[in-house]
Amino acid sequence: NGLKCSLNYRALCQAVLICVGFWLAPPIVEANEQELTPPLFSTKLGFDLESAPEVFNEVRELILARYYSPELTEPALYWAAIKGMLRHISPPAAPTQGRIWTAEQYQRVLDSLVGRQKSLGVKSHFDPNDGSLTVTHVTRGSPADGRLQIRDRIMRIDGQRLIGGNLGEIESRLNAPATGEVSLTAVRDIQVIQLTLAPAEHNVPSLESGLLDERTAYLRVTRMTAGVAERVIERLKPWITQGVNNIVLDLRGNEGGVFIEGLRLAELFLSANTPMLNIVREGKTAQRFVSGNDNPLNINLALLTNKGTASAAEMTIAALVSAGRASSFGEATYGKGIMEQTFPLQNQMRVRFIVGAMYTPTGSSWNDRGIKPTHEIPAKKGQVNQWLALNISERSKTDTQLRRAWEHLRRSTQP
Repeated sequence: NGLKCSLNYRALCQAVLICVGFWLAPPIVEANEQELTPPLFSTKLGFDLESAPEVFNEVRELILARYYSPELTEPALYWAAIKGMLRHISPPAAPTQGRIWTAEQYQRVLDSLVGRQKSLGVKSHFDPNDGSLTVTHVTRGSPADGRLQIRDRIMRIDGQRLIGGNLGEIESRLNAPATGEVSLTAVRDIQVIQLTLAPAEHNVPSLESGLLDERTAYLRVTRMTAGVAERVIERLKPWITQGVNNIVLDLRGNEGGVFIEGLRLAELFLSANTPMLNIVREGKTAQRFVSGNDNPLNINLALLTNKGTASAAEMTIAALVSAGRASSFGEATYGKGIMEQTFPLQNQMRVRFIVGAMYTPTGSSWNDRGIKPTHEIPAKKGQVNQWLALNISERSKTDTQLRRAWEHLRRSTQP
C-alpha cells in the first residue's frame, strides 16, 4: 500500500522525517492546494534593529572584555547565541523544541527511533518545587528493571539534590554519567533506597498486543519507530483470520517519533484517496496527504489517548477520527502540531528546528490545544502509568479508559 501526497515525495520525506533519514517510496498523486493559514505563533521582533550584525559583535566583544569571570570563552558565547536563536523560533510553551546535538548525542536519538536506547530505562516526572523525580515507567530488560518501581521518588543523584535543576540536565546525569555509573537515593513509600545503576543499551519495545476477547484485539503502540505500522499489520493478520473484528489501539504515552509511521499506521485503516493530513511549509500553500491503500482493514477501531500522546501519534488520531473511521477515548492529547527537520553541520553536530505546521484534513490545528477525545474519560494523576505497568489481562480489569473503549466496540458490533 502506498502513501500518496501532493508534492515530490522524496524531497518532502527528507525534510520531515523527524530526526532520522528513513525513506519509503510510495506512489505520488497531485492534490489540491489550499490557502496559507496563519502561523502558529509569532516570531516577529516588534521593532527595527538597525545594524544588527554590528550590534551583535559589539555586545559579544563587550562581554568578553568586561565580564567578571575569566571562565567565559568566545565559543561559549557563540553556543549561547545558537541556543538563543533556536529558542526564539520554538513555541513559547516549549522553548527547547529547537535542539542542537553533538554527534554522540544525535546517535542516541537515531537509536531511539529504531527501538534501541542506551539509558537506565526510566521515564519520570520532575517536580521542581521539591526537586524530586517520580518514576512513571520502567522499560523491561533495562538496567532499572527490577531495581526501580513506578511511583519511586528519586531525591538525589550522586548525592546531590535535584532542586534548582532542569529536566534536561537531570536526564543527562541519569543516562550519560561521566563515571559510567550513577548513584541514586530514592524513596519508596516510607523506605529510603540507595542503589547504583549503569546506563546500558537495551531494546525499547514499540508494540504490545493481546486479545481482550475472541473478537477484540488490544494493540499498544508506545512509539512511532521505523517499521511499526508493518509490525502492526503482521500482528493483526492471524487474529483477523480467526474472526477478530475489533481493535483497541492504545496510543497513550506515545510521544511520536518517525513522521511517516504515524501516517502509515492510520493508512492501514483508510481507503485510497481519504485525506489524512495537511502541512504548511516554506511556501504560501498547504499540501495534502491522502491514503494510497486500495485494501484497508475492514475492522472496527477505538483509540485510547491522553496528555502523553503527541506529534506523529496525534497525526494518526487526527486522520482516523476526521475520516469517521474511529472514536477516541480518554483525555486530550499533548498538542504538538509542528514538523521538525534535522540538519547536519560541518562539525558533525546536528541541529533541529520547526520547518512546518500540521493540520487535520479539515484544516484545524491541534498545536498547544491537543485533540479532544470523542469520549472523555478522566484519570487521576499517574493512574494511566499504573494501568500500563500491569499485564494486559490485569489491565483490562482495572483500566477504565480501556474498558469503555472495549465496551463501545462490543456494543457497536452486536447483531
